[in-house]
Amino acid sequence: MDARRAAEQKAKQRLEVSLKIKQISSEISSLRNEIAHHEEKYQECEEYKQFIEGLTPTEWRKSHPFPELYFKDPKQLVDILQHLENQNMFLIQHCQEAEEAVERYKNKFNAVLEERDGSIIEMTNKKAICDQKFEEMKAQNKQNKYDGKFHYTNEIPQFELQELASQITDFHNKLGFDAVATGDASTMLKRIEDRMEELVKILADLDQNLVHDLLTEKQHKRRDQERAEKAAKKQKEQEEKTLKALQLATMPIKKKTGRPLLQRSIPLKAESREKREEQMRLEQAQREADQNLLFGPIWD
Repeated sequence: MDARRAAEQKAKQRLEVSLKIKQISSEISSLRNEIAHHEEKYQECEEYKQFIEGLTPTEWRKSHPFPELYFKDPKQLVDILQHLENQNMFLIQHCQEAEEAVERYKNKFNAVLEERDGSIIEMTNKKAICDQKFEEMKAQNKQNKYDGKFHYTNEIPQFELQELASQITDFHNKLGFDAVATGDASTMLKRIEDRMEELVKILADLDQNLVHDLLTEKQHKRRDQERAEKAAKKQKEQEEKTLKALQLATMPIKKKTGRPLLQRSIPLKAESREKREEQMRLEQAQREADQNLLFGPIWD
């Protein structure tokens, strides 16, 4: 009985020791978890401290020892971040305004370039018109140039004098002078010369816009004439087509005689009955194989 009681006592002691060990192990595990949690918090604090230290002004750190921190209140950092954000927004807005200004000036510059190009084209056209007029005047001067020999009045035949006087009178009257008070040939020539000098001055002072308008009107007339000629040509072609169709319609119909020609074709080869049956069996076997493949069992 004593031995049994002693054994039970020993077993009870071992159980108590085992429970105590489990309790201590649980406490150790809890302490380790808590230590790991505090170490993680400490690491976060160290990183935050390094971040704060990185934001600390260098001049302030030179005059203050290390343990002292520049930021005493979290609101200080928030205020600085808000200030930086406002500065960034201001810079972004300023950049946008600068981009808009650059775009406006770019558009103005392009408009100036287009206007300059238009002016250059207009000046080139005016120069071409003036050159053309100059060439026409040169050609007209060449036509009006007299290369023959001058004769005295008593050396010119009477019919040439009359013809010359008639031409001078006609030209004098075309310039708008009074046909009744023509006078002699010298007076008419003097009036014609004065009138020509006036016309030359008017031509020199002529507005280029008027020249452009006259040129535009001439081009419009030319286009209208081209359109009229094109319409007349088209109408003529249509009339020719209509006439040709009427001629074809009135022509007698030629009747074809004899047998109609047929195209030659290769005669079909006649298949034997055995070949047709063999072909039908092959087609039936192929259909059964397809049905079995599509709707048959998956595994044998």
